Amino acid sequence: MTGATGATGAAGAAGGTGLTGATGATGAAGAAGGTGLTGAAGAAGNSATLVRKTTDEGVASSITVQDDDALALSIGANEVWEFEAYVIVTAATSTPDFKFDFTTPSGATINWTAAFVDGTSAAVQSGLVEASATSRSFDVTGAAIDIMLVKGIVVNSTTAGTLQFRFAQNTSDANAITVKANSFIKGMKF
Repeated sequence: MTGATGATGAAGAAGGTGLTGATGATGAAGAAGGTGLTGAAGAAGNSATLVRKTTDEGVASSITVQDDDALALSIGANEVWEFEAYVIVTAATSTPDFKFDFTTPSGATINWTAAFVDGTSAAVQSGLVEASATSRSFDVTGAAIDIMLVKGIVVNSTTAGTLQFRFAQNTSDANAITVKANSFIKGMKF
C-alpha cells in the first residue's frame, strides 16, 4: 500500500534563457499607396524677343518715314510689351539728319523716349512720345557713327499687329541716312 501524497514543495529557481531561434522568412510587400495631390502651377515665365538687323538700310532724297526692314515686334491682342531699341545711324554728311517713329496696332497706346548720342559724344533726349506715328528727329554727325537708344511700353487693344520702327531723312538729301546692321529691338511681354 502506498501512503498519501505529501504537500507540494516550494518552486525552484528559474532556469537560464534558451538560445534565440532562426529569423523567419520576410512577408510579402503591401500594396503601393495612392498618388498625392499635384501642387499649383507656377507663373509662366517671360523671355525677351530680340530682333537684330543683319544688313544696312538707307533712305535717300526722302522725308517720308518708311518701315525698317527688320526692326519690328509682333504683338498679340490685349498684350502689354516693354521695348528697347539700339539703333546705329550714319550719313556721309550732316545734311539729311534722322527722323524716326514707331507705329502700333490699331487701338494700342504707346509711351516712349529716346536718347541720341552723336559722333561727337553729345547726347540729346527726345522727350516723351505718347502716340503711334509721332516722329522725332536728331541731328547726325556727318561721316560718323551715331547711336540712338529707345525705351518704351505698348499697351495693345483687341487688334493683334506689329510694333514697327520707321525712319527717314529729316531734310531731303541725295546722301542717304543709313540704319546700320547690328541695330536691334528687344521686347518683353508682361
